[in-house]
Amino acid sequence: MYNISQTLQTAINKAYQLAKVKKHEYLTPEHLLFSFLNDDSITNMLVACGSNISPIKADVTNFLNELPNVETLPENTDPQLTEGTKLALQIAYDHTQSSAQQEMETSHVLIALFDIEESHAVYFLQKQGIDRFKLVRYITDQKQAPLKSKEDSKEKNPKKSNSLLKKFCINLTEKAEKNELDPLIGRHDELERLNHILARRRKNNPLLIGETGVGKTCVIEGLAQLIVSEKCPEHLKDTNIFSLQLNKLIAGTKFRGEFEDRLEAIIEALSNHSNIILFIDDIHMMLTSGSQSGNSTDAAGILKPLFSSEKCRCIGASTNKEYRSKIQKETAVARQFESITISEPSIDESIAILHGLKQHYEDYHKITYSDEAITTCVTLSYHYIKDRFLPDKAIDILDEAGALLKLENKETTILPSHIETIISKIARIPAINIHKGESDLLQNLENHLKEKIFGQDHAIEAITKAIHLQRSGLNEKDKTIGSFLFAGPTGVGKTELAKQLAQELSVEFLRFDMSEYMEKHSISRLIGSPPGYIGFDQGGQLTEAVNKHPHAIVLLDEIEKAHPDLITILLQVMDHATLTDSSGRDVNFSHIMLIMTTNTGARESSQTPIGFKQTDYLDKSIKSIEKEFTPEFRNRLTKIIQFNPLQTDIICNIATKCLEECKTLLSEKNITLTYSKDVANYLANKGYDKKFGARPIKRLVEQEIKQPLSNELLFGSLNKGGSAKIGIKNKILDIIVKPKETK
Repeated sequence: MYNISQTLQTAINKAYQLAKVKKHEYLTPEHLLFSFLNDDSITNMLVACGSNISPIKADVTNFLNELPNVETLPENTDPQLTEGTKLALQIAYDHTQSSAQQEMETSHVLIALFDIEESHAVYFLQKQGIDRFKLVRYITDQKQAPLKSKEDSKEKNPKKSNSLLKKFCINLTEKAEKNELDPLIGRHDELERLNHILARRRKNNPLLIGETGVGKTCVIEGLAQLIVSEKCPEHLKDTNIFSLQLNKLIAGTKFRGEFEDRLEAIIEALSNHSNIILFIDDIHMMLTSGSQSGNSTDAAGILKPLFSSEKCRCIGASTNKEYRSKIQKETAVARQFESITISEPSIDESIAILHGLKQHYEDYHKITYSDEAITTCVTLSYHYIKDRFLPDKAIDILDEAGALLKLENKETTILPSHIETIISKIARIPAINIHKGESDLLQNLENHLKEKIFGQDHAIEAITKAIHLQRSGLNEKDKTIGSFLFAGPTGVGKTELAKQLAQELSVEFLRFDMSEYMEKHSISRLIGSPPGYIGFDQGGQLTEAVNKHPHAIVLLDEIEKAHPDLITILLQVMDHATLTDSSGRDVNFSHIMLIMTTNTGARESSQTPIGFKQTDYLDKSIKSIEKEFTPEFRNRLTKIIQFNPLQTDIICNIATKCLEECKTLLSEKNITLTYSKDVANYLANKGYDKKFGARPIKRLVEQEIKQPLSNELLFGSLNKGGSAKIGIKNKILDIIVKPKETK
């Protein structure tokens, strides 16, 4: 069970022998302590902690002599471990495992003895002024001794400080000499500002602030390349740039204070050199590392002398969010830095960056990139990948396209079509939506929808116009594709139009039933629970769905049933195409079409007495909608579309569509379905109800056609395929089935 050292094994064996010699039935912690006192490492530890060994040994000896011995105990019987002894060994083992040490030492067990309640061994140690804290501090000091160096010894041996820097840092200047860094393209203004700050006498510490992926680290690597090429200013010649590796600095620290000790040792090593610049990437993590409860006072206090020193220069890098939340709070540290904003490069600048880097990726993948592919990579990543920044996202696509072609081993030139394939996978959108052939799909979109949705041509035209505007790039950049409110009676095709639109565009269809969000507290399920509540880490249903499928049709069905607070949340989506979830993440809705349905005003529009126009009652329907929804909500809608009630001729078309869908389902099971023209008229006449729209037609097809065919399919003559013919006989449906002929 225990992986113990040889010294501890010897001490435990001696404790066993002592208990057997004295004929003690149990092996107690006092037996272990007596054995430990014969170990030089333990006695040295106790003496260093201010104790006298002789009184402890005398007390333990007297205690063991007074323990009752069992004369009748057989000779070959080993003493049993007491519960206290077991507890001490288990605690020592757990500490060894948690601190990633290979062996359990005698000192671990000695410290673990203090966890035993009412132990004489602990009492004897405490009598001589020994406690757990003194022992732990002694062990920590002994382990940190190799890391810590005296100031005078460092001056005599500068190689030791250099080795410390190499242990926890990466020499970027050395990597630049070996040509292991990618070239820096552009960023001339940022480099010039960086040189100005580094040349200052005081507060010569630049802080690069920018979003992840805009190239903060690349600026420092570019500075290292300038130093190597001797194109740098005079004050930077022969300067080495060391990048601090925070993971190495933290690795192996077990006790409070070890991280700070290592940091102090590095600062002392830096103070011995005037030609070193320390680069700390993600410097906000440094301020909170090694401290308790997120309190950055310890690290900040240690780093402040480094930042304020004239000899040492430090460059930090952080994001805008982390700078505001962590660095600005530490005013003593923040005022030692001069900020340099690293903004996202433009499309043209990103294209130039990729042209400068493409040679490195061509040599690695053994392929070539066409100029059109470079341009396509930047433009498409800018338009379709909204949660990342240039040039990082474009470089990743460029690299993945090279890997794709390298694995296929068919072609050697990256074309725009390869980039489009990668973009479609990363952005989770169909490739057809970004190919040049998309114009054919958009041109025929209106006709295709009219073939599937009947009697609502005005709604289809409004939807397609919004899509054409967005695809042409003439719409506002911070808006959704469109925000529509579909109003009308039930069963007229409001939800079906949204579903068919998603199918035609090959995008995801995200439907949310608003009857689930009638209570105020249920709205948090859409954007996520606030901090401190169950489900905070799971995100919101709406925000997570849109983040997973950024190109989609979002349908909020029967919006009037939702709590009014939901309308308030939707205002920012319709206004700026963004929604902030409970964790502070902005979800982009710029490629989302937002469709909301409502039955408000349906009763007024359906009541048309003799002698009155239909438009008069449509006006009443609009007034009902205006009464139900606030002006700020209606003002942000692209359009309110009033769906028409279905007429008899349209019901016939819907019946035909239902029959064709049934025919398609049966064809997958090797069954051929035919029907006469009278069947559609029969279904339309029997299933038409102006109040319920097209839904009774579907129920009628299910009851009178699908259910009889399902029996034949499972138990009758169609279980191995065949044909079915539907006609009208004696004013009712007549279904004739024939099994498949076997040869």
